[in-house]
Amino acid sequence: MKKLLIVDDDALIRAALHTIVNWNELGYEIAGDAQNGEQALQLLKKEPVELVFTDMKMPVMDGIRLMEQINQMDKKPQIVALSGYDDFSLVRSAFKMGAFDYVLKEDISAEGITELIKKINPVIEEDDKPLYSGKKEEEDFLKEVILGRTLPTKKGRIFEGSYVLAAFEIDEFKQNTARFQSSFEEYLVKPMINIAQQIPRIANKCIFISLSPGLYFLYIPMTEGQSQIASEAVISLCKQLKNVWNNYMNLPVSVGISRVGRTPEEFGDCFFDTENQLKLRYLVGKESINFYGQKGRITPEKAYEKQSLYTETIQALQEGDLVKLEEQKRVWLRKLTDMSTEDARKECLYLVWFIALMMRENEDNIWSLFLGEVNYYEKIGRISDGGSLAIWTNNYISYVADYIVNTYDRNQMDLFQKARRFIMDNYANPELTLGSAAAYVGLNEKYFSSCFTKEIGNTFSNFLTEIRMENARELLRTTDMKMYEISESVGYNSVEHFNRMFKKVCGVSPSAYKRQILQT
Repeated sequence: MKKLLIVDDDALIRAALHTIVNWNELGYEIAGDAQNGEQALQLLKKEPVELVFTDMKMPVMDGIRLMEQINQMDKKPQIVALSGYDDFSLVRSAFKMGAFDYVLKEDISAEGITELIKKINPVIEEDDKPLYSGKKEEEDFLKEVILGRTLPTKKGRIFEGSYVLAAFEIDEFKQNTARFQSSFEEYLVKPMINIAQQIPRIANKCIFISLSPGLYFLYIPMTEGQSQIASEAVISLCKQLKNVWNNYMNLPVSVGISRVGRTPEEFGDCFFDTENQLKLRYLVGKESINFYGQKGRITPEKAYEKQSLYTETIQALQEGDLVKLEEQKRVWLRKLTDMSTEDARKECLYLVWFIALMMRENEDNIWSLFLGEVNYYEKIGRISDGGSLAIWTNNYISYVADYIVNTYDRNQMDLFQKARRFIMDNYANPELTLGSAAAYVGLNEKYFSSCFTKEIGNTFSNFLTEIRMENARELLRTTDMKMYEISESVGYNSVEHFNRMFKKVCGVSPSAYKRQILQT
């Protein structure tokens, strides 16, 4: 019988994994569970296991740090990474650290877990990965390289000569793929792959893979040449695939195309090209094709070099700090007025792009600002001087600020009422955390914490403590429960910790509060 360790700070997820399948029938027994990576390491030192399911975002020690520690062990278990966030940087980090697979918490199901165990058992039992041949081997190898689990080296047609990497991402994934949610693999991924393979050049010359339901990569071998910019033939092929998907599956897809790579060592640059070029779609619009060296476009690398110049403006927008924004608008007014028109246009485009990336991080997108999509290259290109650009930028910052303050408040009101109800329903769980509440409403932890304080008028920690103390006082007033029973009933494993928190909030100890009640 193989042994399994479950690591997650969310008690509900741990409980779900305990019961979602009959582990004994699958050949496993649960050796234990842990709330964070540090606890997991202590358990692993006492009892080695063959398989670890671990959350990526946890307090004390997160999943990535846990995987780093596991990689130093003599006997390394296989790892399945869990996350409430469909975040490619997390996916890549997990696979780079050696994860066997990556599962979104919202996609956990008995069927999915059973299939995963069937795939992972041969690896555990043979301590080796199955070998593939031909095109399948190339596809698997390309995926391993992109995920950072294998170094780029020549294999088959891969890195045999010059090449281009293209990434295809479904725009506004959640809205546009809701109809496939019953089975992304069956109704979305397989058809996307099958349609791509119907294009002769892709089937015969290229290597095509799916990295996630919303993200696909195409490796295109190239004839030798001097230019670093992808040829018209490559751009035409990508456009053809994008259009076929749109026609047959009614899916808007944007494309990011890399520079021409000539060696395996250049593959990392090509990969990051695709990521950056996809992000540039926010300046053009949905279903756009963006490629390295494209004329008339900003360069992401140059934008990142100047990112610190935009930090205060972005932070003020993020926090809804209107006083700081007024100060930043004056800074931009002075700066842009004194610039040449060409330089001022670039500065405006950089600013808009960083605003777009901020909104993406907040699970929104810049396309929501206006009724129709805006091509910012065209819009800003029509403004003829620095002074006019300064005025446009001030107005634009004001518009974005109004959108964030008003729209986010309206849209998030229900979310935070939902979070409030979740806390009030689960305050008795000692493992209730900021992270579990954020995951429950589908927001990243840092953003949830900031917005929770703004919406509820209190920090998460203080709000949870007040709810617990309110219920503790009620139990002290209306029951004869012992102090340790009350402590456990309101979410504290330690009576001493409960006593300290009660006295801090109420000004007296629980015992003194009880005596006061009995005397009245």
